[in-house]
Amino acid sequence: LHYHFATNRWELCFPVEFPLGQLYANTLYPGSFNFNLRPWITGHSYRSYAYDPSIKKMIFSGHFAHYYIYDPEIGDWTARGLKPKQMSYPGCFYDLTHCATPQGCVAWGGYYGRAEYAKISRFDAAKKEWNELPLKGEKLVGSNCDAASLVYDSKRDRLLCLSSQDKNYGKDYGGQVFAVDLKTCSVQKLSP
Repeated sequence: LHYHFATNRWELCFPVEFPLGQLYANTLYPGSFNFNLRPWITGHSYRSYAYDPSIKKMIFSGHFAHYYIYDPEIGDWTARGLKPKQMSYPGCFYDLTHCATPQGCVAWGGYYGRAEYAKISRFDAAKKEWNELPLKGEKLVGSNCDAASLVYDSKRDRLLCLSSQDKNYGKDYGGQVFAVDLKTCSVQKLSP
């Protein structure tokens, strides 16, 4: 949906499309695109996209194998490409968390907080590919469905990663925040 400030109105730029034979299923949508080359967007994919200010388009990567580019100027999807291994894992639409930075969109993986998927990747708009940042320092935790957030700290040019590291609901968040310096790629526990 697009919201227009001047008219205080919402607009859907193309008709709603559903997979054949179903109207809603949280995780059972086809993992690809529809007859009009638009991605199927499953439930719980609310963090698997972000606006990329370097190209003025939205990047969506809430599918196992592909990422998609949405152009708000024309109100439609304009491109897709293959995601790298660190961003392609079961349930990536749940917890592959995106964030806009001046250098482009970044994504933080998790697979329910598992450390082997705790990678940060940045979208290179010129090459249309995701590149894993060479993290060093503290071991970064993975993101988690409904229990993590990724924020860009513009004052310090860093990412703030918050994750409960627990796939079970109803448990307290420990409060740890991991800072990822985007110049040096160093990870530091802030222990607030």
